Amino acid sequence: MYLLAGLSIIVLNLICSTNVVAKWGQPKEDTKKGCENGHCYQKCYPTPHAMEGPFYVPGQRRVRSDIREGKEGVPLKLELNFMDVNNGCKPVVDADVHIWQPDALGVYSAYLGFYPLGKPGSKQITGNHEEPTDTSTFLRGIQKTDETGKVTFMTVYPGWYLQRALHIHFKVFVNDEENDIYTGEVYFPKEISDRVAKVKPYVQQKEKRAENEDDWLFIRLDGFRSVANISGDEHNGFVGALNVGVELY
Repeated sequence: MYLLAGLSIIVLNLICSTNVVAKWGQPKEDTKKGCENGHCYQKCYPTPHAMEGPFYVPGQRRVRSDIREGKEGVPLKLELNFMDVNNGCKPVVDADVHIWQPDALGVYSAYLGFYPLGKPGSKQITGNHEEPTDTSTFLRGIQKTDETGKVTFMTVYPGWYLQRALHIHFKVFVNDEENDIYTGEVYFPKEISDRVAKVKPYVQQKEKRAENEDDWLFIRLDGFRSVANISGDEHNGFVGALNVGVELY
């Protein structure tokens, strides 16, 4: 079982105060909104943080927006928006956002020695973090949030592996601190993943795909709050967006 990261940090999924739609990644209720004594406010809804998992590489410095390195897969433009819930949901500016994910066949770079996962002859996962087996860096990268609190990565729709729903990991660091303020995962709608699973190279994956509701981490950590809003199609590519609020001290 992976260790919970950042227990002292309250992490929230930001939902803007107007026109909230009941769908994945959004609450059914509208957000609180209004003005008091001339000060207008919007309220952000809480969402749990996620677990780091064994395949994070500490100290990586791959600052880049396109993390594909030629990897095949359905193109995915991933947009993450970060807001400070302690400061009127203002954008979190100049934060370093690290992301890492499996490729279309469920493989993480830097850990090729662990594949096929769980099979005889491969290295076995024995703890909350594993040391890298190689220097590959595909589908890993860092971007700094802009003045609107957004980072954008060009990647591929992730593949699946060993009882996990499709997801992308990310961490947030502020003020050049060594410790992250938030560890999260981006999840994906079932209907989109169903379509992606029918095209190459995903169709070559023999491992059974776990649905969101079959993933114990998704269920335990209320992953429905972190399902991206997706537009596009499996032939031309997708844009995925997720709003995330963090409490800065």
